[in-house]
Amino acid sequence: MTRTELQDQLNALLKAVKPAIPDDESGQTIIELFDSTLSALAEGKEYIFLAEDLLIRMITFYPHLTPVIPRELLWAVGGSCLGFMEDSEIDAFSAQNDDQGVQH
Repeated sequence: MTRTELQDQLNALLKAVKPAIPDDESGQTIIELFDSTLSALAEGKEYIFLAEDLLIRMITFYPHLTPVIPRELLWAVGGSCLGFMEDSEIDAFSAQNDDQGVQH
């Protein structure tokens, strides 16, 4: 997934979940992480750890929003996000990358 695709996925995710995120400290933290990650992507800076932290916190604090998170996004961010994917999903993404000659 390219930076632009990742940025588009995160923008779409933010739009989808923002109404469901409470206006409290944890909600503000999630919104700040979205902003930081999107800024890093736009500025060509390192973003992967910010994105990983964002997705893990979203799943931890708002598990009811997990179905809204695209599986492709979890795969693209990798790291601890892979722990939220089924083995069959990981195998499918891995096979797809192998077919395309992409390394994860």
